[in-house]
Formats: sequence, structure tokens, C-alpha cells
Amino acid sequence: MDELHNNNKPKTRRHFDKEFKRDAVRLYYLSTASLKQVGSELGISDRNLFI
Repeated sequence: MDELHNNNKPKTRRHFDKEFKRDAVRLYYLSTASLKQVGSELGISDRNLFI
């Protein structure tokens, strides 16, 4: 069980440029998909999409 909690990899924070952010919001507003679905399609958490 200790092996599951022994993660020595440092967490890295991803950065998204303004174009990506703008396109993500635009995709959400123009689609009928949920915020969670749009985030999943973009490979990010829906928590990262602040609409």
C-alpha cells in the first residue's frame, strides 16, 4: 500500500495561452455540450474552465 502513496514526481503546472483559453470558452458557448464534456474533449478538467 505504501507504493501507491510514494510518488516522487514533482507536479508541474500546465499553462495555456490566451488563444487556447478563448477557443475553449467559445467552444463551450457554441456547443450544447456540458462544461465537463468540453473539458474532457480538450484534455483538461472542467474546473479549469471558468465561464
